[in-house]
Amino acid sequence: MTIMEVSLLTGFYPNQDDLKQLTSDVERYAFQYETKTTSSDSTVVLYLEKLSHEVDTVLGFRVHRMLQAEFLQAAQVMVYDYYEPSQRCSSFYNLPTEHASLRKICHRDVCRCAEEQCPSSKDSDHLQQEQLQAAACEVGVDFVYKARLESVETSASSPYIYYNMQLQAIIKSGTDSAKPLTMKKFVTHATCHDSLGLQEHETYLIMGQTSDLWRVKSEYTHVLGKETFLMHWPVDGAVGKKELLDQLEGFSEYMRTHGCES
Repeated sequence: MTIMEVSLLTGFYPNQDDLKQLTSDVERYAFQYETKTTSSDSTVVLYLEKLSHEVDTVLGFRVHRMLQAEFLQAAQVMVYDYYEPSQRCSSFYNLPTEHASLRKICHRDVCRCAEEQCPSSKDSDHLQQEQLQAAACEVGVDFVYKARLESVETSASSPYIYYNMQLQAIIKSGTDSAKPLTMKKFVTHATCHDSLGLQEHETYLIMGQTSDLWRVKSEYTHVLGKETFLMHWPVDGAVGKKELLDQLEGFSEYMRTHGCES
């Protein structure tokens, strides 16, 4: 037996007639359903006899909005085996927006928009010092850090992933008056984790936009978005990376000495 749990977006509730039709003798997509509802959130649980891994199964029901939430967090759909709950998979969804590339990232009571498109690591082997300097001094670039990834925070119930990084060097200081060796939190969508491929205890060059800064009280969290410049910074002595390291060190020294000269 397969269980499908559909968490609804905040402020929405399911159409009961549609759920009854899913379990009717005519349709019989599911043999039973139940709803779990609080003051603002609802979850629909569908009980299926089986679910094919070869043929697509489409289940649908209408939902109605009862509350207008300013920021909608993505909601989760989870499928698992009733007898072996550890065999499960999940995905997140949200309403389409006028700008489909925008989602909301929320931390505690603070929310902000973040671009759905994942940041991409740069092809570092062909970057020269002059190109790095030009990128660091582009309009809108607020900060440039050399940072070491210490740990990664993930949760099956959250659509976001947090990277805890220690700042090794402040190559270009910006709005956040961060100091070397302090810890900073970077956030992106969980779906970006595999494509980013960031590894714990590895070091990275990160250039972020002013719009990437997200202030919570007196601290800043940095959003890794489409415009974030991100590349791996090899360790000293890495095989075949001497030229790249020379370019990075030259870039870092130049920026600390000259900055962005107008």
